Amino acid sequence: MSTSLDSLVGEMQIIAGARQSTTPATQVITAPRRAARGRAADTLYVLVEVSGAASGELGEMIQRLRDTYWATPGSVTAALRTAITAGGDWLMDRNVNAPAPDRQNGGISCAVLRGHEVVIAQAGPASAYIAQRGAALHYPADVEPLTPLGSARATEVRFARVDLLPGDLIVLTDARWAARVPIEAVTNAIVSVSVAQALKNLEHLTGHDDLIAVAIEAAGAPDVNEPVAAPQAAKPQSITPRPAPLVSATPLPSDAKRPTRPARSIEHATPKAAPPPIAPAGESRTTTAKAWLGALFQGARRGAGSVGRAGQIVVQRTLPEPSGPRRQPSAAPRRSKPAARRLNTPLLAGIALSIPILVSLLVATVYIQSSSKAELETRLVTAQNAITLANQRTGAEARVQWQIVVEKSSETLQFDPGNVTAAEQLTQAGLALDRLDNVVRLKPVVVWDFKSIGPHRLALQGFSLFVLDRGTNEIDRVTLNADGDALDGNGPEKVLSANTAIDPRPGGSLVDMTWLSSSEFRSTSSLIVAAQGGLLEYNLAFGWKTLDFGANTVPAGLRRLRSFNGNLYLLDPAASEVWRYAPKGDGYPDKPEPYFDPPAPVVAKAIDLVIDGSIYVVTGDGQIAKYLGGKPEAFQVTDLPVPLPRPLVAAVDVNLTDSSLYLALPGGLMQLRPDGKFVRQFRAVGNAFDAIEDVLIDEQNGRAFVISRGVLYTAALPPVQ
Repeated sequence: MSTSLDSLVGEMQIIAGARQSTTPATQVITAPRRAARGRAADTLYVLVEVSGAASGELGEMIQRLRDTYWATPGSVTAALRTAITAGGDWLMDRNVNAPAPDRQNGGISCAVLRGHEVVIAQAGPASAYIAQRGAALHYPADVEPLTPLGSARATEVRFARVDLLPGDLIVLTDARWAARVPIEAVTNAIVSVSVAQALKNLEHLTGHDDLIAVAIEAAGAPDVNEPVAAPQAAKPQSITPRPAPLVSATPLPSDAKRPTRPARSIEHATPKAAPPPIAPAGESRTTTAKAWLGALFQGARRGAGSVGRAGQIVVQRTLPEPSGPRRQPSAAPRRSKPAARRLNTPLLAGIALSIPILVSLLVATVYIQSSSKAELETRLVTAQNAITLANQRTGAEARVQWQIVVEKSSETLQFDPGNVTAAEQLTQAGLALDRLDNVVRLKPVVVWDFKSIGPHRLALQGFSLFVLDRGTNEIDRVTLNADGDALDGNGPEKVLSANTAIDPRPGGSLVDMTWLSSSEFRSTSSLIVAAQGGLLEYNLAFGWKTLDFGANTVPAGLRRLRSFNGNLYLLDPAASEVWRYAPKGDGYPDKPEPYFDPPAPVVAKAIDLVIDGSIYVVTGDGQIAKYLGGKPEAFQVTDLPVPLPRPLVAAVDVNLTDSSLYLALPGGLMQLRPDGKFVRQFRAVGNAFDAIEDVLIDEQNGRAFVISRGVLYTAALPPVQ
């Protein structure tokens, strides 16, 4: 056998919780007859995610991509880069000729299976998972998002190459779905399961939201050079045909596809009998028993033919032969008696042998019902005992018991959703854990849904809240009411788009923005926007203009733009530096000063930078460093009730000196004192904060503004502790 792999494939699209009959955003493509040199052995899997695109437009974009791939010779990565660039150019050409409200952007994930490895290529917002060796890896992982396709002419492509073994699973999904579902949940859904089960698990995770997914299972393929025994010449005698062997092969679901390749299709492999189902870890005895019953039925069906043939032989050899008519000696012919009717021996044998099977099934059914009831009762009792113990203990010991309550009551509700006792236990445990972990539940209010994949950045001045969409390269102004808890007016005002006249206008995509208040060093208060080609300034009274930036350029790896006391600070992880630009007049023409000398290694991993007089540098792995004047300040995270998850972004109240530091985490916010001591957590009711993109904090007015999955929320903050 060779090391080449084949694949089993399933495709799925869910819109508002409903599974669709077609998947126009995905395709599985095998090599055409006239593929370019080096392409004949490839299988191409494509997932395209374009906001607001019709199925016909998706098909046209995928057609451009696939035609380019099969026509491009050379390496897999070169062909993928050329093909994805062609798809991005198609979308950009469409946007150039479309009015601003109809322009679209998105991303592409491609996978190519070749031999024993898969090559993944991604552009724009994209998501892919590989499940192997009991774990799942997500691509891309902790890196800067790529510029969405359709928003810039240049196309950036990232690659990953992974060696596969039979049974490994590759899953391509849309980026918005991946942003709201934690990797732990995806791991549980796709590791060590089949294509059909993976799609079923992903559908369960999606709930009433949207999802596009392609699941690809690596499967062994036979060696095309394996010798085949020559057929023997038939003998000139009557030979009783030999019954075909009974084979149990697990069928593919209706949404699973098996791409074929010349002389390498898995369809030519000898099918193997499917083993009895094995319940994954964590499943109840009920699920295991049901799987056992399925295996029993399958075994009974598989053995039916053998039972019939064996029974016929046994009965024929046991029962006497029926007597036939005898010839009479008289010459005169007499009417012969009718032949005795032969017994239906296979039927009799089948009935006799089916009796013990039916008895076994009946016993198993009763066992399952009684076991299910007993298991539910056991879970409820275990949860109640844990509640009793938790009320007798404090701190970490109490938390362990309350977590047992959550686990057992959740399991009960999974199998009996209407169980009132389990629901009450779960609610009681949730409230107790909130008290232990100092969690404050917030009720976010939707200000506006921008219905775009972003990513987004926020800036605030008074009642004007600015939203930068890096995906569409536009900025909206949201005017808030007097309480700051709702929109004032009919909707946002688009203050910057492709049609906005700015002379001269810096080229390139918008990267970040900050509100710069007036100070003794700068007379005006305005919005400063960093584009790849320079700086822009927006004044509420005078509109847009290009900001004097001298001979300076915006760093290619700019991560954050912040301001304080008239100065601009640019976070540049690629240079392990924070660049400080001092004002001169109303511009920043002079060369920047490095904030760190020498560069600080921690900045190379930084995902965010906030300033309240001191500078906080926050890394993706949860490291936080505080500096003043380029020198380290005392800061140590203490008193955390649980380990610090990986932060998404950070925020302070820029109007306060020594503000609390707020870290955005999946599901909410965490407040730390200026010295790092834990204060409290804020969790949203529901899933509003599951994919936070940016945060603004207004401690003075007790208000937080959060944008998550393109939806702008506001929430009232309790008084600062």
